[in-house]
Amino acid sequence: MSGDSTQLSIDVRRVSRYFRLCLLLPAVLIGVMLLLQIGTMIDASGSGFLVTSPLWVALVALVAWFVWYPGRRAAALRYWLEGSTLRIDEGVLIRKRKSIPLDRVTDVALVQGPFMRLCRIWALQVQTAGSSQQAPEGTLYGLVDAEPARDAIMRARDAAAGADGRRHDH
Repeated sequence: MSGDSTQLSIDVRRVSRYFRLCLLLPAVLIGVMLLLQIGTMIDASGSGFLVTSPLWVALVALVAWFVWYPGRRAAALRYWLEGSTLRIDEGVLIRKRKSIPLDRVTDVALVQGPFMRLCRIWALQVQTAGSSQQAPEGTLYGLVDAEPARDAIMRARDAAAGADGRRHDH
């Protein structure tokens, strides 16, 4: 990071809890399906199939993923303003690094769904001009001070748009 950058702080513990809640429903459904499958495969003679079934490995892997992944995903998040660019680092298995030019930002929306409300976090959704999709260009989860962070991004955007306008006037 260069000297003119501003790190945006994340509440990793709360974001981790949010990511875990988002995985809860699919994990429970898959776990129930695995348990039902194991139950139907139990040998009627009681030969110990239940203990040696490879489906137990899948169930243990599912639980391990549920415990490990959300915390790693939250810890991998990093957001910062660098000059006239918003930078986003994210991802555990597949790392993603985004650079969003602030002069293209049209809106920064604060969003809080039910799981976010439960975890007491907000998401900042960054919308840009010229995006071919309806989805936000970037989503910043669990910023410690979401409203001041949004205001800082908007001030940096206004400064970048003003500097861009002055460059084109000459």
